[in-house]
Amino acid sequence: MSALLGLHLDFNRLTGSLPSELGNLSSLQYLMLDHNQLHGSLPPELGSLSSLQRLSLHYNKFTGSIPLSFINLNQLNVFSFGETQLCEPMSPEYEAWKATISSYSGTGICKIPCSEITEIPQNECEALVALYERASGAFWTNNIK
Repeated sequence: MSALLGLHLDFNRLTGSLPSELGNLSSLQYLMLDHNQLHGSLPPELGSLSSLQRLSLHYNKFTGSIPLSFINLNQLNVFSFGETQLCEPMSPEYEAWKATISSYSGTGICKIPCSEITEIPQNECEALVALYERASGAFWTNNIK
């Protein structure tokens, strides 16, 4: 029997969380889990799927940050996780990896609540967040010289 190359489980009313053992499917090229009721965080072990070319997770209830181990998915060319509560880690390594993916559809960077920021007063944090959200902050660039 040949190795499993694709797992298409979209629209199957799946519930629960993803098992870390999925990371053992070393020949897997396609993992399609769209339109289910899956929840929880993504197991970092998915970053071991070195043959994975397409990962589609949208329309689920996943939460948390995309594991940084995903930067090891060098064959990945399609990654979609829109309509979830997943977010992108704020790291240069992740941003560099993301730029290599030809079709990328997600939800944006992880937002840290102002209640967890201690470097500035909470009301100042909330004012900056409001400015970012109302002034297309996702499209801002670093213009520091």
